[in-house]
Amino acid sequence: MAGIFLFEYATCGAFPELEPSITVEGMGMFRTLFQGFAAMGRTPAAFVDRRIPGFEGLPKVEDYHGHFEEYLGEAGAALVVAPESGMAHYGLTKTLEESGTANLGPGSGAVLTTSDKWLTYRKLKDLMPRTETAGGSTALEFPLVAKPRDGTSCEGIFMVRDEAGLQGVPDGYLLQEFVQGRAMSASVLCGDETRILSIQTQEISGFRYMGAMVPGPEVDTEPVLRAVERITGLFGLVGVDFVDTPDGVRVVEINARPTTPIIAFERAYGLNVSEAIYRNYYGGRLLGPKGSSRVLLKKVRGDGGVVSFGGYAIRLEVRV
Repeated sequence: MAGIFLFEYATCGAFPELEPSITVEGMGMFRTLFQGFAAMGRTPAAFVDRRIPGFEGLPKVEDYHGHFEEYLGEAGAALVVAPESGMAHYGLTKTLEESGTANLGPGSGAVLTTSDKWLTYRKLKDLMPRTETAGGSTALEFPLVAKPRDGTSCEGIFMVRDEAGLQGVPDGYLLQEFVQGRAMSASVLCGDETRILSIQTQEISGFRYMGAMVPGPEVDTEPVLRAVERITGLFGLVGVDFVDTPDGVRVVEINARPTTPIIAFERAYGLNVSEAIYRNYYGGRLLGPKGSSRVLLKKVRGDGGVVSFGGYAIRLEVRV
């Protein structure tokens, strides 16, 4: 069988400008997935942007476009990790599907639905906070969370506390009722069976993602499973953001791709997430966690850690 092609949007240079806070998360996921495939004897084909430090031995490229299609053409299977912004993940998934290479992730239809938060809401209304498109007025109750329809990594999100604040909401945004509770996420493996690999907290400061505690506290996972099962074509490892409220779990969005907490899975569970993705596609027996430690994944100012870039670092701390 031909090899695996691994593409992570930030690390492979698809952003015109590398925003350090986002790029360092992408680098951490890329390293985790690359090392995971290598550990199972399937070192993937991959390249990185010339601006990305480290990753010795991998080709450094100026422009990912031609390289993406070239690597797809030589691979037997591919895993694409990309943001929802600007329908980037959707476009790359369409190219992957058209190449005929096996797709270890979700189909383009599922990526399209989950990349557009309004389309997601229309599928999951009863599981999510009330949401509407922004239009200068609202029937929702304040405070509201304003967010772009296709944003990623908390980008562009802000609070709207009253009618006057509605005037500052840009076109193309959604308004969502703010719900009190603990911000959390689930990493869900979708295939012949739907399986939650991990539940973790989301450490958020001012709508900026700062890390996760892996694993997080136990919650009712039924709404999470119902959410992913409603999205046709959702496959592979995906992330579900939700709020654990006093009235139950409320789903916030679905990311049709691996998300940042996977960086901690080997340390927390002894789990090779790449092997889980591979076995999920090729029908192998899915391995369970070998153990469990509490690991705090932190995105901090500084260097070192698992990866670092532009003054940000991803660090892992084992907690007793």
